[in-house]
Amino acid sequence: MDNPKLNGWIITTIRQKYAIEGMDNFIYLSNNVKQLYTKGLSLGIKMEIFTPNEIDLIISNEDVLKLYVNNEIRDLPDFIIPRTGSDTDNKVSRFYEQLERLGVTTLNSERSIYACVDKICHLQVLAHHGLPIPKTMYVSGDNNLDAVKKEIGFPLVVKIWPGSFGNGISLVNNQHALDDLIGMLVQANNEVNILVQEYIAESHGKDIRVFVLGDKVLAYGERNAQDGNFKSNLDRGGKLRKIDLDEEAQRIALKATKVLGLECAGVDLLYSGNSYKICEVNSAPGFITVDQHEGINAAESIFSYLFQKMNIPHSL
Repeated sequence: MDNPKLNGWIITTIRQKYAIEGMDNFIYLSNNVKQLYTKGLSLGIKMEIFTPNEIDLIISNEDVLKLYVNNEIRDLPDFIIPRTGSDTDNKVSRFYEQLERLGVTTLNSERSIYACVDKICHLQVLAHHGLPIPKTMYVSGDNNLDAVKKEIGFPLVVKIWPGSFGNGISLVNNQHALDDLIGMLVQANNEVNILVQEYIAESHGKDIRVFVLGDKVLAYGERNAQDGNFKSNLDRGGKLRKIDLDEEAQRIALKATKVLGLECAGVDLLYSGNSYKICEVNSAPGFITVDQHEGINAAESIFSYLFQKMNIPHSL
């Protein structure tokens, strides 16, 4: 398929592991971004990759749709693929919102992306819609830690946000350890956002990543920690295992994606008794879970979805 008139942008803050030939300013890129970039090129799309800091918005009453990229005026892209995930701060969020207002097609709306960054917000939305989540407290500094023991109990999980790839998450076994950890976090940053959650013993060192695109479960797999670690993130050395995903897990993942307003999501499920609880939902999920499924290509599926959203005939 050839789409010579289409111009697509990938917005990312991650530069690691993989190089793309001919892109000197992006020496290191995540493999996910590389797959999207090269797949777009193969479809005849003009693909470009930018970080939010390279883009400046113009907001005025003039009937002119333009923005600056690296100090040069640029026409608007036809679509963007946001890959900023938990690095989506207020500035990046406003950028996405402005492009939406100007009619640019986006994979995931600004509101849905930011809801995933704000852990309290996304837990509130999930709970409001009756979806199962771990019991959670939003801790304000080192005050009221006695209430944590009463409401959550030990062991428990402490999270700071924003955070990703398993960073900023600790398993705490007793009150003394909790006091020390919270005290240290507050001393380092008195505005730190701290969540305390119940520990789900059945899911120690393992969880399920469900990759959702549109209204379908595209792929899934069980992530397993190594060396006794309770965090199963693949970026921290976890291993992915093929499993059969039952209807209940699929229902929870699809509903979580829908109520948060996402189109593409990675839903992390914890084992809990005979069912599951949602650990978190990600707006820029990695492709490793999809890559293990024969005959499914994450980047190709995303472009197919975007073409359908833009009402563009396609045959991939």
